[in-house]
Amino acid sequence: MNKKIYRVNVYDQDDHYLNQPIGRVQYNQDLDYWNGNNICYGSFGNHLGITKLKKPINGKSFVLVHGSDYQGSKDYGLLVTSEEAKQAVMESEGNTDYFMQKWWKNEVIDLEEEE
Repeated sequence: MNKKIYRVNVYDQDDHYLNQPIGRVQYNQDLDYWNGNNICYGSFGNHLGITKLKKPINGKSFVLVHGSDYQGSKDYGLLVTSEEAKQAVMESEGNTDYFMQKWWKNEVIDLEEEE
């Protein structure tokens, strides 16, 4: 897999193309998984990563990094709450080990509730 290494704009709202970016983060595809045919998130050519910010912005500490292999599309980051970040990790098959990483340590997460 050819990994992209660069920074993407981060936005605070879903209608991000109408708003100014509030910062930039390193692109990653950490929530991608093998779907039987490709490494992706949900559908072919779509990717998802996650980053935790050192300081919350507007009460949100996480950025979901949205990427695409499609020509003309722009990769971007979107500020999300810890609950939205948790949901994204739980939906990414085989990536629940993220809950064990140091940057989740202060989050209240009960994996057994999700089953």
